[in-house]
Amino acid sequence: MEITFINHSSIIIDTGLERILCDPWYKGTASANGWRLLLDEVTDINSLDFDKLWISHEHPDHFSIPTLKAMAIKKPVLYQETSDKKVLNYLETQGHKVSELPHNETLPIKGCNVTSIVTEGYNSCILFDDGTIKFLNVNDSQLDKEAEITKLVQHTPIDLISIQFHYANWAGNQGDDEIPEFKRQNAVNRIKKYAKSVEQLM
Repeated sequence: MEITFINHSSIIIDTGLERILCDPWYKGTASANGWRLLLDEVTDINSLDFDKLWISHEHPDHFSIPTLKAMAIKKPVLYQETSDKKVLNYLETQGHKVSELPHNETLPIKGCNVTSIVTEGYNSCILFDDGTIKFLNVNDSQLDKEAEITKLVQHTPIDLISIQFHYANWAGNQGDDEIPEFKRQNAVNRIKKYAKSVEQLM
């Protein structure tokens, strides 16, 4: 299994038989123009080699409609099973074939098994298991709460976890050093808690 970072939350998982592109946001802004990419539009989705897409949730820095509309060739999409079908319906009207992933059920794709784990009722992370390595793409999922952590128990031990290090919101006014440091420490503590929890489960 090979993992390649692209931009923001986007990575490519290469199972050896199939390449899964996760959460591509390469074009435009998000959150009512409140967010932009640190490296703006440096990636053309059509220049990437991949077979399928996985989208974690419908926030626009993960489910980027401008990026998806820029695709010259439509690709199959893996997406969590939802009751409202909003994302599924939109993607299918745009010509994508969508495979719904039921919560915490393991399904085969070429070269490995995948498990979509719904968190906080709307978000999802995804586990890739090729029989040798288990890789969990946490993405935006908040696994701080015990109820969320226990969803992973059946999958442990997990060999590698990708965790976002961010505090993507207001972090103090100009000249205020205390709040940004507090936000940074919160992010560090969250990551430590994930690591400790998985360690305990192992």
